[in-house]
Amino acid sequence: MNAYFQKYGHSTGGPLNPISELDGRQKSLTSKANSISLNELKKRHPEIVFQEQMWAEVDRHYHEDCECGLKSKKTLEMIATSIYDAQDDPRAIAILEKKGDSKWSFEIVLEWVKLLYGRNTLKGQDMEEKAIKDLSPVLWKYKLEIASDELDKKYCVDIVVKKKSGEIVGGIQVKPKSYYVSGYDHVTEANKRWNHPVYHLKYDDLDKKNWLNRLDIISKFI
Repeated sequence: MNAYFQKYGHSTGGPLNPISELDGRQKSLTSKANSISLNELKKRHPEIVFQEQMWAEVDRHYHEDCECGLKSKKTLEMIATSIYDAQDDPRAIAILEKKGDSKWSFEIVLEWVKLLYGRNTLKGQDMEEKAIKDLSPVLWKYKLEIASDELDKKYCVDIVVKKKSGEIVGGIQVKPKSYYVSGYDHVTEANKRWNHPVYHLKYDDLDKKNWLNRLDIISKFI
């Protein structure tokens, strides 16, 4: 495990996250406007089940015109380069200094990007679908659905909870317990900007079947 993940946990938290979003989440260096919608990519290519496939498809959709209609704005190395260079921004330097860090190497940044576009994304999608499957029978008065890319990027909402009439009553963010030890909770900050409450459903990193606060989340909507 590289030094970055030893310090901030094997997640996409830590200072590289806010550095990639210096100009706002919608202009994030990893947003679909600067790369590709991973949700749409997975939807149009359901054969993607391993992170290596996701990496290959992101790059392929940059170099080739796929019949699915999606086009990647950058390859993974190009995305990593933009984040690596962004560390020289005075705002980024301040973030790094606050953490006691110096500029992280390109190799470490690339590994961070691959984690974001690989294991974390695939695992996140699986856990969001599992959350809907597990919560829907209890929250039968509501409709639970995966949030749009725009809603996810801007407000960090994974699941939207709606009344049967379509009225939004809140959102759910699905995160592993390890996320909350990274020291910088950009998700909660983004949640606060939405016009509806967002509750965090947490799961055990080692046992994906184990929701840590399922009853608490259910109680928010009953």
